Amino acid sequence: MTVAGTEKIRETVAARASDIAHDVLADSLAFASSVTPEGDAAGLRLTRDWDINGENATISVVKN
Repeated sequence: MTVAGTEKIRETVAARASDIAHDVLADSLAFASSVTPEGDAAGLRLTRDWDINGENATISVVKN
């Protein structure tokens, strides 16, 4: 799972990274300045933009 967003999004996700990864069954959680929607060799990528309490975020999940 890769997350790109505002500083508040990054801080909140970082503080709860273990819980988030556990709840969404993520093998890893990473931060990026931006996320591309294309798939890659590792598997199918699903990317979506979100407005989370007024904060912009892009979250990408790769199914391996």
